[in-house]
Amino acid sequence: MTGRPPTPSETPGPETDADELESIRARMRSEILAAHSAPVASSAPPAHPIDLTAATFDRFLADNERVVIDVWAPWCGPCRAFSPILDALATSLAPTVRFGKVNSDAEPGIAGRFGVEGIPTVLSFRRSRLVDRFSGAYPKDVVETRLRRFLELPGR
Repeated sequence: MTGRPPTPSETPGPETDADELESIRARMRSEILAAHSAPVASSAPPAHPIDLTAATFDRFLADNERVVIDVWAPWCGPCRAFSPILDALATSLAPTVRFGKVNSDAEPGIAGRFGVEGIPTVLSFRRSRLVDRFSGAYPKDVVETRLRRFLELPGR
């Protein structure tokens, strides 16, 4: 190095500012085109029940064609015993059916809106319309058969 600035013939790259600008534009065009033509990653819904609140409940129903809601409470022994069954069904019926959970102690308005008097209560919706409900904890095969019938799902 001599300590002097390089001459144009020693500088790599475009010869003029216009050439450099065109090079930048071409690179940006190809990056934009590549970004727009890239496949969008699927945002598959989670295969587990979603905790719902008064603020999220109606939107959850509206955004999903088939919904199962577990109305429960943390102190309820049958609710805790029934929860793994609904978790398993949420996994096996995803993504066709979405499952949600409503804590009746934290969200009494939702429980009252659907006349829930005992827990666990399972509410089944199709296109935001209540199509079935039952209270109590039942075996997985009984619950699955009932959900398939009322949500109009094909049999196994």
